[in-house]
Amino acid sequence: MSNEFNGDLRAGLFKGSVKPSSRRDSNVSDTITVQKRQMEKRDKILSDYKEYHEIFRLWRFYDSLTTLFAMLGLLLAIINFELDAITQDEAMEDIVLSG
Repeated sequence: MSNEFNGDLRAGLFKGSVKPSSRRDSNVSDTITVQKRQMEKRDKILSDYKEYHEIFRLWRFYDSLTTLFAMLGLLLAIINFELDAITQDEAMEDIVLSG
């Protein structure tokens, strides 16, 4: 009778050791699957951030370029105004001196 009990005990131990192992394997595969999903999600978010920063970098470049051209336009307008004022003053002097 003790042999039968030992046999059942060994079978019970063997069955018990197989079940957690298969559970452990499935848990490991589930963990790996979850980790892969998390990595894919993180990679997608990072690629979205990279795209956002690239668009923002281009926008900032165009904004700086627009500001530069606006400043050059203002500078040219001021120079043009001053040249007109100088030539007008010279024209007035010519009129006054000749007349």
